[in-house]
Amino acid sequence: ATRPTSLAPRRRSDRLHTYGPRMINWVLLMASLSAGVVDGAASFARQPRLSAAAVPGSQVWCDNDDFPPGPAALIGPALSPADASGSSLYPVAAESPRDTSLVGRWAERCELAQIGADIDRGCSCGCVSRLPLASVRECRTKNKERAVGGSQAIRNHAHARFTACLRTPPDGSVQPKSFDFRTVEGNPCCIIGMAVQEGFLLSYAHTQKNKVLNGLAP
Repeated sequence: ATRPTSLAPRRRSDRLHTYGPRMINWVLLMASLSAGVVDGAASFARQPRLSAAAVPGSQVWCDNDDFPPGPAALIGPALSPADASGSSLYPVAAESPRDTSLVGRWAERCELAQIGADIDRGCSCGCVSRLPLASVRECRTKNKERAVGGSQAIRNHAHARFTACLRTPPDGSVQPKSFDFRTVEGNPCCIIGMAVQEGFLLSYAHTQKNKVLNGLAP
């Protein structure tokens, strides 16, 4: 008896007809992947390279002729010119370190960009948006001058500002109950407005307010 057609062994030509196109597609795929890897490696080799040794405080140098000459942004750690190799060197100015001292931090708070950012954050009552820019800068500049004498001078000033804003109860109680915050111009404001004008952090302003409220020294 003859075997059913569906169970008969497949001829070699049928197998080639089925798997041949698959093999061709697989070969083409591997060839394209290999070409992509080679192209990526060549592109990486053309990128600017920096020397490995870093010397803080010097300029940044590049040792690849493909790097465009002229001014450019900071592209890495500062390198010594002696560590660079190649036919052309392109110096890039290194970024100056940030001054984290007390006077340096107050100098940042006196910058117009920082003042504008603090005012833009606003407050719930709207007093911050009504603060004069010149007045804010003047108050912060005075605090920067106080910072030369140390943080205690700023704490004394903050303590005096909050003490002047105490609202004494009508019955003459010794312990005050609330504050009547005012700007240096005498306009009513909230604690955020007072902090923005003086350049205080909000947490610092609340700390000084609680000290005055509880009769503690600055």
